Parts: sequence; structure tokens; C-alpha cells
Amino acid sequence: MRSLLVILILVCGISSAYGQEKQQPAQGSKSTNRKTAGSEGNPFSVKQHKTAQEKTDEGKQEVDTKENMDIQRTSLKVSKDTFVLNQEALDYTRRAAWAAVIAAGAAIFAMFTAIGQLVMFWIQLGHMRKSNETAATVAAASLENTKLAHAEFVATHRPKIILRDATSEQDMGQLITVKYILCNVGDMQARVTDQRLRVKVFEGFEFGPDNLPGDVDTERESGVFILNPGEQVDLTFKSPDLHWRDNNNTCHTFLEPEYGMLFSGKIIYEDAHGTKRLTGFRRKYADNQHRFLSVDSREHYEYQN
Repeated sequence: MRSLLVILILVCGISSAYGQEKQQPAQGSKSTNRKTAGSEGNPFSVKQHKTAQEKTDEGKQEVDTKENMDIQRTSLKVSKDTFVLNQEALDYTRRAAWAAVIAAGAAIFAMFTAIGQLVMFWIQLGHMRKSNETAATVAAASLENTKLAHAEFVATHRPKIILRDATSEQDMGQLITVKYILCNVGDMQARVTDQRLRVKVFEGFEFGPDNLPGDVDTERESGVFILNPGEQVDLTFKSPDLHWRDNNNTCHTFLEPEYGMLFSGKIIYEDAHGTKRLTGFRRKYADNQHRFLSVDSREHYEYQN
């Protein structure tokens, strides 16, 4: 606005200068062509000439006028250049303002984008946490099912050693020797690690249920061997102190309820997974068959666990 006002003022000044320039020659012509006595209507007219001073003044006036016009033109040009510079500065400022607005908009867009990404990250994190919890639950259930399946497999697919037979020939005066057969009737290999065996005559109260196979720990038959499924092995056990005699009740009949000679013990073995297992037995000697037979409750005296 200031530049426009300056331009208008300069234009008005130039217009006034042109008006004065036109008026001055007219006045000069009036003064030079002034009628005097003796001119038109007067036969004796005398033509007046300009003096040197007047000519000098007119020349100075013209020079001053031209100088003023040059100054005004220069001022007008400067004002125009200033206006152009101001316009360019204004355009630059306008462009810079737009650039700043665009940059601010981009920054705001980037900020909202970052906020959106953060929100999506938290949502995905929540889904991942739920997925992990679900996976952990499924894994725990799968592990429990695996354990149950393993336990069921071990219970159904396991080695199982039994005492298939035990015999002894009466050789009076000699230590009692028992020939016995162990057999693996299970589905897996068995590794026999220990045997605790005993031959003993029980009388009266000693024949009760307190004398269990698992209690045998005094006499030991050592030796480690493998029994595959379906295999059996013939073994021999000799009592270290009990002899065949008529006076020590080793020859009592099988049907006497409170007297008799018992072959009892436990077989300790392992399966393929290293699980230790136990077979227990207690059998009474039948002199008419020369064989040890099961007469007690199998739950207490014949078991495999």
C-alpha cells in the first residue's frame, strides 16, 4: 500500500510539472507579443525584444524543470524497483508461509501416523499375548495328555517278570537247593539288577501275613542279566544254612496250615526308561510234588509292580 501511494504522489507531481511547462511559454509569448502603442490599430508600433536577463532566466527555468522531471523519473523508477522488490519479497514470504504450512501439515500427519502405528502395536501386542496364553494352555494340555498317554503306555507296555516255577529235590543232610524259572511276560525288555531270596521253615504265628516277600533282605542272589519279552531263564538258589532233615520240619506236608517251608523273595529290575520295578512271591513247598506252590492270597504274596 505504501508503494502504491508513493507512485500516485510521483504521478501527480509529474502532471503538475507538465502543466507549468505549458503555461510558461504561453505567458512568455504574452509578454513578448504584448501590444504597445502603435501596433495593430496603431500604425506606429514597436516590436519589443527579450533582454539577455530574461533569456537567461528562461533557460534556467527550463533546466530546472528538466532536472525536476529527471529527479521525478528517477524517483519513479526507484519506487517501481522498490515495488517490484517488495512484491518479490511478498511472493517469497507467501511461498515460505505455504512451505511452512505444508511442513506443519506433514509433521502433524506423521505424528498421527506414529500414534496410529503405536495403537496398532499395542493391539497386536494384546493379540500376541492372548495367542501366547492360548498356546501355553494348549501346550500344557498337550503335555498333560502326553504324560497321561505315556503313563498309559508304560502301564500297558512294560516288562513283567513272574516266577514261573520253583522246585527242590529232598536230599537229606544237604543244603536245600531251589531251582526256579523267571519269565518276562511283558511287552518290553527287562534288566534284572537284584534278587533277594530266602528258604525258611515257618511254624505257628510265623506263618502269618507279616512275613511278606518284600521283607526278604538277609540272603541275596546277585547278578545282572537281560530278559527280552517272552524270554525265560533257569536259575538256582542254595540256602546258606537250611538243610534237609526230618527233625527241622522241612518235610511237613503241604496241607498243614501252620507249618511249612516257604520259598520267598523279590526280583528287582528296570524297564527301558530306567523305571525300577519289583516282583514279589511267597510259595509253600509240597513234598509230594517237590515243588513250591502258591497257597496265599496273590494280592499279598504274588505281585508285579
